[in-house]
Amino acid sequence: TGLRTRFDWMQERMTDEFEELADQQKSVKKAIGRLLFMPEGSRFVIWCCDNADEQTGLRYVTYLLKGKVCDISLVNTTEASEDLICPKNTYKPLHTGEIAPEKLQTIYRDGFRRVLTDHDREALEMEWMALSERKETVRLWKDGRVQPFPEDCLDAFIIGQAKKLHRELRKIDYMLSARLIGEVIGQLDQYIGDTFIEYRLRKLIRKAVFEAEGDWPRTAFYKIRLR
Repeated sequence: TGLRTRFDWMQERMTDEFEELADQQKSVKKAIGRLLFMPEGSRFVIWCCDNADEQTGLRYVTYLLKGKVCDISLVNTTEASEDLICPKNTYKPLHTGEIAPEKLQTIYRDGFRRVLTDHDREALEMEWMALSERKETVRLWKDGRVQPFPEDCLDAFIIGQAKKLHRELRKIDYMLSARLIGEVIGQLDQYIGDTFIEYRLRKLIRKAVFEAEGDWPRTAFYKIRLR
């Protein structure tokens, strides 16, 4: 029921031009089914970066394995990157997908993983339960933990980046929405998908914060400018 509600929420709000949500829902259901029916004694290695998306996933997967006799190891790619890849803090990945495959091989080969104790698993399960009961629709990684936020929490940042781009252009002229979305994602210290930023941009257009030029309600390819 929760999964169906989540995808219904996304379907109502996100631009799904390529009809990917239905396939995503099938993939998630398949993954959950495999986890629930894995035999006792299975071994799992969970990779996650310090962002709300992957850390929430860690807690959810641990919850799905609740009560199952199995070994769960955790690879924190943020910590591993700091120790093995970029010890001088020259680069900090926001999500595991940013790390090159050969770097991931190095992390795995050097054994940068730890087995979760029963206490660790119980704590993660409880954190999932607490998160799942919250009504906020946005989660961000703040102060070393997943925290819920209101849906408009990034609106001021989006507006700020638009002002910056207008200053660079030296006039308030229309720009491609994709340019602003890319700027927001590039400057934000969070791992947030472009579909959510685009959704908030459409909300700001409806609130008359931005003007739009093009078929913006139905496609993601349009131009915008601050009023």
